[in-house]
Amino acid sequence: MSKLANFPSWKNIDYIIFDFDGIFTNNKLILDQNNIESVICDRSDGLGFDILRKFCELFSWKVDLIVLSKEKNKVVSSRCKKLGIKCFQGIDDKLKFIEDKYDHIYNEKSQVYERLAYLGNDLNDLKAIEKACYSIAPIDSHQMVKKYSDFVLDKKGGDGFVRSFIEEVLLIDKMDKKTLLQLL
Repeated sequence: MSKLANFPSWKNIDYIIFDFDGIFTNNKLILDQNNIESVICDRSDGLGFDILRKFCELFSWKVDLIVLSKEKNKVVSSRCKKLGIKCFQGIDDKLKFIEDKYDHIYNEKSQVYERLAYLGNDLNDLKAIEKACYSIAPIDSHQMVKKYSDFVLDKKGGDGFVRSFIEEVLLIDKMDKKTLLQLL
């Protein structure tokens, strides 16, 4: 049983879509005198994705993982490449992107949302948050995002929030030691 009442089971999720800024980062950037942007990400998220991939293999879970970001800076794709996640940047209308990407899989548009977990933190995520069956936000999200999200985790974006989500959806705290060690 999850620490959060009614938190989605991995068995009910086929798609996990992440925003980038404010989810993998603390929503801040570093800009140097040469106009080079940098962000800080949490390394624990990387181990979280390693655990997630091994879990998928062990339990034959086929889940589509993607990052949708409005940001065009290549730092987003660079981090996603390192984590092994598909990344789509410069996306102004995330809901339209989701519909266009997954429409062909189902007879009705609403079906994709029944199996979707969406992680977002800001106003441009609201349309997708409202449609997704499972919407998850960090504690430092915009107030409206927290209001309309199904779950607000107690981690800030960029501070192990993604790892916290992964552990929650996989029920890491309820796993036996043998299974947990297989994931490492």
